[in-house]
Amino acid sequence: MVKSMLMGISATGNGKILFAFAGTGFELTMYDAQPLGASRRSPRLRRVAITIACMAMGAVAGLVVFALTSVRRPPPAMTRADFEAAVERWKEHRPADYSMTVEVSGRQSGAIDVKVHGGAPVHVARNAVGTPQRTWEYWTVEGLFEVIRKDLEGLDQPERAFGVKDTSQLVQQAEFDAEVGYPRRYRRAVLTTGDAIEWEIVRFEVN
Repeated sequence: MVKSMLMGISATGNGKILFAFAGTGFELTMYDAQPLGASRRSPRLRRVAITIACMAMGAVAGLVVFALTSVRRPPPAMTRADFEAAVERWKEHRPADYSMTVEVSGRQSGAIDVKVHGGAPVHVARNAVGTPQRTWEYWTVEGLFEVIRKDLEGLDQPERAFGVKDTSQLVQQAEFDAEVGYPRRYRRAVLTTGDAIEWEIVRFEVN
């Protein structure tokens, strides 16, 4: 990755070494131990300087890669048709036994580990701590679908469901698994109040 981002290395007559990174608009300037054209009295010192410059280049490139890849894009906008199609895919392909981890942000942030056997939840833990059995259904795929369904129904009466006068003040986004249909990512936010719920299924395994 670092090698592919590096667009070019050039040296100038004033003792500078320039490193340019493709697609980032970023340049790194390092000062050589000796300007070009100067007496080469210490080739060892020059090699050390170039080695240090390359190490610095690698470190900076790594930071650039991290910054570019850590920016998380929101899920795409969702329609009722998208939701119903995902539900149908799940009904057709859902496994009887599966486990998954749901990362939740917002008022109920945490990592939820879910295990389903024979179509029923057998274990749910939040941040590695077991939760009451009465809440297990909520965290199954069917339970997550039900949350989205209720939010969709609330769009018909937004003031009653979300405390806003019209749906222009709401954001509802989702990403569904293309094969099985489970809601991989979901976000619902009220722009005027900042109230939001968001989750991402970061692990889904068929047992």
